[in-house]
Amino acid sequence: TTKVDIASQALGLCRAGAISSFEDGSNEAEIISMYYPTFIKDIFSRYPWDFATVTRRMNMAAGQLSGSLNEFIIPAEVKRILGVYFDPECEHACKDFREQGGYILSNENELYIKYTVYPDENLWPGYFVHYAIYALADMICIPMTDDDELAAKLHQKAYGSLSEGERGGKFAIAANIDSQQ
Repeated sequence: TTKVDIASQALGLCRAGAISSFEDGSNEAEIISMYYPTFIKDIFSRYPWDFATVTRRMNMAAGQLSGSLNEFIIPAEVKRILGVYFDPECEHACKDFREQGGYILSNENELYIKYTVYPDENLWPGYFVHYAIYALADMICIPMTDDDELAAKLHQKAYGSLSEGERGGKFAIAANIDSQQ
């Protein structure tokens, strides 16, 4: 699955034409190009997706710039820190640290970090792709079609009813399957 596949299927749900690339010159490609970066941030910030979660031992910086605290380098791929731990199994959380300028500062000599990344679309599991297609269709429907009724239907499919607070629909299905992995 590619981002063009996801975008084209979302466009189809909006009753619009597919794209061949994000730069194909069509109105659809222009709108998708404008919204896709925000869409990625949105879908990955809604839930700590297991398939997009990494745990690794933190590397200590060569010198101590902040006095007596050890400085651990936050990996460049980190999009959201989920926790800092004493062990690779993430069973014992470290509470005595602070984040500063790309570093975790702590008195500890060894730490592990659990965080979210944005994996390439070809690494997304099927349940997430399905949710992503509906979420993108929801995001682009109004700018694409100006059809409030269709937008409301797509939003409900993606996120459920208003009473579910955007925690239902395809999102709930994907989050449930992800939690069982």
